[in-house]
Amino acid sequence: MKVRIINQIMAAALRTLMGSLMFEVLNMRQDEWTADAVAATHEAGILAFGWDVNRNGDLTRLLDFGCDAVYSDSLRLLRRAQEERN
Repeated sequence: MKVRIINQIMAAALRTLMGSLMFEVLNMRQDEWTADAVAATHEAGILAFGWDVNRNGDLTRLLDFGCDAVYSDSLRLLRRAQEERN
């Protein structure tokens, strides 16, 4: 319950902040993204990018959240995920 409330507060803050700034991408470390944060970012018309995505579980989570792009040190991981999703 506490985590959900924190996610809702973060999403609301992102909507407020991003609505007043002019940029196209929000790039955050993979463990900072939540589904609510991605939704709030998209709602503000901004792309959601995640970095430090080096484990399959993290990649799956970010893609399921709807992140627009990810950065990883593992090309093999990215290729495998692309093959699985196509």
